[in-house]
Amino acid sequence: MTASHLPLPAFDTNCLWVIDCRHGHVFLHGRENLLVVWDPIIGDRKVLYQPDIISSFYSAGVLCSALGCNHLDCHGGPFLVVLVGYDHKDEDVMLACLYSSRLIRGARQLQFTPTPILTSG
Repeated sequence: MTASHLPLPAFDTNCLWVIDCRHGHVFLHGRENLLVVWDPIIGDRKVLYQPDIISSFYSAGVLCSALGCNHLDCHGGPFLVVLVGYDHKDEDVMLACLYSSRLIRGARQLQFTPTPILTSG
């Protein structure tokens, strides 16, 4: 059976937007700050808690966190999600959040003020 003949797992992706996709995982953002990491090959999905960073402008990435992985077949393995953004109310404050699939409930959220590397005026 070729990959084109594999049945796709049922998962309603309406109202979900792809933020990042790599290492066999798709990171999705939905309405009401829903965050989902989905493995479309095996159909597994994990819903992440919603940090304050979502009310800000942000970018994110999903990465394989398996030790010694060659990243050729990461499906079903552990992953990290990194979100980085700035607070739209206070643009001097940068926000970062790191999720680990091994510690989903124990996600660490960081807040830091960046040092400017270039100023104008």
